[in-house]
Amino acid sequence: MKNLSNEEISQKGKIYDNIQNEGGSGYNPYWEESKRRDIEEAQKRAAQPKTKEEQIDALHDRIRIECGAIAREWNEKEVDKKKSELYAEINLLEKEIEVEFKAEWTEEVTASRRIEWNDFAKLLIGNSKKMTREMMDGVNNRQKEQGWKLGALKKAVTIYK
Repeated sequence: MKNLSNEEISQKGKIYDNIQNEGGSGYNPYWEESKRRDIEEAQKRAAQPKTKEEQIDALHDRIRIECGAIAREWNEKEVDKKKSELYAEINLLEKEIEVEFKAEWTEEVTASRRIEWNDFAKLLIGNSKKMTREMMDGVNNRQKEQGWKLGALKKAVTIYK
């Protein structure tokens, strides 16, 4: 059954229901196989990192799992090689993230967003010396609205001084 396509499983499942289950619904090995394939596909999709940051996290997990002390006891040279390959992949992803960041956060964009953020902060906080819960909610809502966070602005300001 594993070598059948999804369409073939569907066709054979209908035939099985008509013959074995007398047109009703009962146990059907073809539907079970279809469910198993759906679950397997969902697990594969869930296991694949979506963003570059998630890919980096997954690579760090692999380093921790596959290149730990126990693995080193068996074959230190292979583990070192694998670890350096994984770190090279991480460095490549980090460089891609940096290039994408600089493409979005040009010096002009950074300057305008900084002015915009400072104006917002002055209106929100004013002369208050304490940050209240309402102020924090306002900051969080503003970050969601604008699509970027204060940390990204700080990073861009640091880059362009």
